[in-house]
Amino acid sequence: MLNITRYEVWLTNSLIHKKKEQKHEMKTKGELIAACIKLMFDNDTNILDPENISDDPEYASRTANIIESINRAFNEVAKAEQLPRKRLVIDTDTEYEEQDDYYTRYNLDNLVGDVYRVNNISYQDNYGRYYANVGIRLEGENILVLRTLTAGKYIVTYSPMLTERLTYDMPDNYEIQTIAEDILDIVPYFVKGDLYEEDNADTALMAINRFHSYLANRPRVTNTQSKVKTVYTQY
Repeated sequence: MLNITRYEVWLTNSLIHKKKEQKHEMKTKGELIAACIKLMFDNDTNILDPENISDDPEYASRTANIIESINRAFNEVAKAEQLPRKRLVIDTDTEYEEQDDYYTRYNLDNLVGDVYRVNNISYQDNYGRYYANVGIRLEGENILVLRTLTAGKYIVTYSPMLTERLTYDMPDNYEIQTIAEDILDIVPYFVKGDLYEEDNADTALMAINRFHSYLANRPRVTNTQSKVKTVYTQY
């Protein structure tokens, strides 16, 4: 027999309702905590108020652990490169670490500070010509080496590290900005697996596997450089 929890019924109804809405609203901290409680404590019939759940004394001890676990889930999302990709534009005015006639070294930590992985580098000259794949050369983890620019610009596409974390002091109506809503919908499975690990190992494993399976099978952006290639063309 198919085992459907109250959370899954609630999630299905929630998704149907969202499709009918004209205005998109981001999931809040309180809504995510409430979703975790609904999944973890399926026999809990209390009506939860997402806008004030952190102040509810009945859930105070659970909320602290849930917030910490949510942040661990967010880290997993970042490591799976499922955060929205970002762009860095490098031109002749961009600050650099070292430069000669052939190569310029840029410190990515100083320029943006949140690079997890460089996915692709393209080049556009001043005449509108566009080169989709320029070789990715990294020294260590954060020094990007590119042919020295005399004109034009490089466009660096990268997967960012996690920069948005939930804190206890954030209001429950805080909107989560950087993580897609479909991923937020499966975060409660990570939290359940994370917090049930010692109490119910089998249940925890099933929940964690569901979370990671979803991330692994989620469609990704396709404009990623498939391999590292060195290009010696002088621009």
